[in-house]
Amino acid sequence: MPLNRTLLPLLLLSVATPQGATSAPQQQVPSFASEVELITVDAVVVDEAGRPVSGLTKDDFVVKEDGKPQSVASFEAFAAPAEPDAAAATASAANAVATNETPVGPGRIFGIVVDDAGIAAPFTQPTRQALAAFLEKSLRNGDEVTLATTSGSAFWSARLPEGRPDLLAILERLRGLNESAQEMAYMSEYEGYWIANHDDSPAFGNQGALAGTGGAQTLPTRATSSADANNPGGQRGPKARVIQRWLNRNVCLASVCESMVRNRAVEVDSRRRSRMALTIQAVRRQIDALAPIRGRKSILLMSEGYVDDGGRELRDLVAASRAANAAIYFVNVKGLPGAADHETAASFGDLEDPRDRSAMGFEARNLSDAGTQSLAEESGGASIRNTNDLDAGVARVADESRVFYLLGFYPPDGKNDRGWRKLRVEVNRPGLTVRARRGYTLRSEQAENAKKEAKKKDKEKDKDYLVPAVAHALDTVHPLAGIPLRAMTYQMEPNQAGLTRVVVAAEVDASRLQLTPKGDGRVGHLQVTAVAVNRDSGRGFKHDDTAEMVVKGAGPSGWRSLVREFELPPGITQVRVVARDVQSGAVGSVTQRIEIAEPSGLRLSTPILSDQLTPVVNAGDKPRPALVAHRLFPAKGGLYCQFEVFGAAGSGGKVSAGLELRTGAGEVVRQAAATPIAVDASGRLIRVLGLGLDGLAEGSYELVLQVEDQIGGVRVERREPFLLGRVGT
Repeated sequence: MPLNRTLLPLLLLSVATPQGATSAPQQQVPSFASEVELITVDAVVVDEAGRPVSGLTKDDFVVKEDGKPQSVASFEAFAAPAEPDAAAATASAANAVATNETPVGPGRIFGIVVDDAGIAAPFTQPTRQALAAFLEKSLRNGDEVTLATTSGSAFWSARLPEGRPDLLAILERLRGLNESAQEMAYMSEYEGYWIANHDDSPAFGNQGALAGTGGAQTLPTRATSSADANNPGGQRGPKARVIQRWLNRNVCLASVCESMVRNRAVEVDSRRRSRMALTIQAVRRQIDALAPIRGRKSILLMSEGYVDDGGRELRDLVAASRAANAAIYFVNVKGLPGAADHETAASFGDLEDPRDRSAMGFEARNLSDAGTQSLAEESGGASIRNTNDLDAGVARVADESRVFYLLGFYPPDGKNDRGWRKLRVEVNRPGLTVRARRGYTLRSEQAENAKKEAKKKDKEKDKDYLVPAVAHALDTVHPLAGIPLRAMTYQMEPNQAGLTRVVVAAEVDASRLQLTPKGDGRVGHLQVTAVAVNRDSGRGFKHDDTAEMVVKGAGPSGWRSLVREFELPPGITQVRVVARDVQSGAVGSVTQRIEIAEPSGLRLSTPILSDQLTPVVNAGDKPRPALVAHRLFPAKGGLYCQFEVFGAAGSGGKVSAGLELRTGAGEVVRQAAATPIAVDASGRLIRVLGLGLDGLAEGSYELVLQVEDQIGGVRVERREPFLLGRVGT
């Protein structure tokens, strides 16, 4: 290919036609309100050693609803190699643009909820260590991971392998915030719950049959004597034991000890309920975000556990996990009972009666985390407890998710949409265990609440309110493809506060919107929500509004451009854009990770590469490249480029810039020697140029910008990848 060193003058290049002008005609979103829904359930099968079993076929499974076998209408088996692959992500034009146009097949999705509000400081390091090993050794390329804390200090979702460093960085700043360890030496959370909510009946004998079953606790409601059948050992109830322990430690006087114990129990139980509410909220947020995604969905709950208080909140959470087909795995970070002195309320040396010590040990081992254990088992997951090897425990979750099966069946008639349907998945081979959700409804409470809130939106003026579908899309890195969408971020000039202006350019395929006639054309409304979150601080920034899409005449809608702006601090930032068709409810979402530079030293703004020009508004103004969210351009005509230089020691003719255009193989096909950048009327160093593309072959290219501060003696180089090819195919 001959070397063409000519730069076409900017004003001689014709304005390019907007990309996508030949898009297909408008597609109406079909509605199948009366069509029977295919129910999909994912199943993990393990052998007696807990290893996942691959190679099963459709004929090996039996799906039962309310005890009656159902015909399996669809079957898919997924099996990944035992060892994670080590391929690394490479920079390309595709990485520069976030898009949902490339289909993402069913894969593994993991939500990690760290109950930092309830984890004591000594368990912080083992928790971090186990999760770091999980991210580095157990997960594989293509896995999607969301990491959240119950305190709200962190929420980050990413796809591996490129997202692994960010997830590990967030792990490093996690801290156990439960400072009640000293109080626990006087009264455990279980004791506080029991004393605050029940008579002083011994819990031990009555609960023994339920240990490890995950079933609800049947609590006695009257005081029992040592001869009671439910109290064969004659041990005292929790309140009596706490009173005795406090008297032994001279915490209180005998005359007032009972009332003091009761008051402290109310405080401890109130704190337990508050902590439990935070965890339920954090887990529910992940469940709702994962609900519309197809594939294996596992949620790891890293916690010290919760008492099963029989409340509706845990039951509702189990129902939501079943409806979303998401399995919850509870990992008890305390390890083996007795691993730390403060993990149980009782210092057994303060209890002389061995029966009291036995009762206290049983409560610590089986009742203090019965709620989280039940939550895990009922959702199709598992409870990992009574082990100090947390690394192996969390690795088991990834291993179980390595091999899974998607089974689809049509629900039988006989129940209304809200009716609960019991579900059981079995395999007809001996020695195998199936983990799958245990029931479903055709119309979940979650979906009905979403519809109610969507209608409520029309009456609300709260700027922070988000339609549930949008809020859920913002919580996952998984791209939703209901509306074709692509986005790209541009880092522009810094301000005096040390923040950088970041422009988000988005492009939407308007042919997928539900448009209504208006005048001589059609109109639609698109809710566009852009959120930027700083990785290290957790601070978020949001831009949410509704744009009107007007299509003139009866022609194709094509791609439409939108621009949103933020003022963001330096550091790693994740930008997520969600577009929702107000009329049809269809949603598209994309995510992009950017690193915002410190506002110091010689640096460039993100170069604007465009095949379009902005309209000239004022006489004497020059056309500028339009912000676009694509890096695929036609291999003909011209390409426009604009960038700004910051942090130079000199100005005027003291900063120069040149460029090279290279093929993907590194061959230089266009070149321009360095020339001074003139200062404009506002004192800014902006370079605008045009490149001729005629004669270049389709394929990958790289624009290399070379800028030198001749006074400061500093030189920077910026590489911008892009593609030349057929647009609109």
